[in-house]
Amino acid sequence: MGIFRSDEAIFAAKDEAVYASGTIWPAISGQTGTHIGILPSVTIPGPDIDWERYWTTGTDRESAIQGERRRSIEGIEAPIILQKAEIFRYVFDGQNSHTSRSDSTNSSASGTSNTTHSFRTASDLTIGPNASLTLDAPDLRSLTLQVSFPSGTSTSYWSRYYTGAKIDSIRLEADSESELSANVSFKAASVFDYWDAATIVPDRTTQPYLFHTATFSYRGSTVARVTEFELTINNNLKSNWYLTQQTGGTSTIGRAGGRYLYDLIPGKREYELRAKVVIDSELNPSIWNSLLNGAEFSANFLFERTAGTTASNADRLQIFLEGVVFKKAPHSVPEDKADIPVDIDATARKGYVVVVNAQAGMTL
Repeated sequence: MGIFRSDEAIFAAKDEAVYASGTIWPAISGQTGTHIGILPSVTIPGPDIDWERYWTTGTDRESAIQGERRRSIEGIEAPIILQKAEIFRYVFDGQNSHTSRSDSTNSSASGTSNTTHSFRTASDLTIGPNASLTLDAPDLRSLTLQVSFPSGTSTSYWSRYYTGAKIDSIRLEADSESELSANVSFKAASVFDYWDAATIVPDRTTQPYLFHTATFSYRGSTVARVTEFELTINNNLKSNWYLTQQTGGTSTIGRAGGRYLYDLIPGKREYELRAKVVIDSELNPSIWNSLLNGAEFSANFLFERTAGTTASNADRLQIFLEGVVFKKAPHSVPEDKADIPVDIDATARKGYVVVVNAQAGMTL
């Protein structure tokens, strides 16, 4: 008898046509999951089952009855090293019926078609150059997540599928020794096990977004001495169970209602930014002036990765933040007599992500 090994595990995802349906995958023949980035590890939870014990008169000190109340699935953690930017489709607004977020398509100097994707709130997409796009705010798109292990033969996998998964939070981070990563935390509606022939096509060619390809702009000027940053976007998902019987799908696939979560409702979206900056004589007054006067400003991070032979044929991932204010920027004079780094904590009113995709198209 063999053991489940992490090097043989499959983790994949797929867009849901209907929230928590689970009916498009894996039940339909030929459906496979999608590679979502380089994943060194994944944390896969329970579910967490709320069992209640009941004591009653006329019996001894032992509980007489146990009843299963509700199930919750939280804490699915995926530390993705980004190769493409599909994951941002699930961070911002837009229901599942919308399959494209492409703002524009333009040709590069080499003749390759570059597609620009904007991921932002629906209210932003009703004005300006994005007016042709319509999204149903404020819902989030949902996914079915899969984790699979081979059992005996290559065509027999034990698979666990999490339906109705939405992104609760995403933490983007990079430093001078690493690449851009997205630590994604999901909540899901239900989970079921399934025996199938699991497959996935991993991306073995696309480079991640490396730190040395990035620039940071603050108040319209490039800041050259950022050594690390961390941006957390929190959707504050609220889990709702209702007085309703289980509905949807079959007894094993696509469960909603009853003991299973019926709704994952996005709450207020929050942005928290942390960065470490080595202060220079020009930037110094700007940081502390902003901290003292409380004025809002804009900031953005740009990661660029050349996909072809010219800069115009490059993948770009740009994170825009608006209404940024510093919460604190403490500093000291270190005894090593070298540079003076400052740890900045900031918050933003809103943000969005723009991706110029010169390589393969969006796959989720």
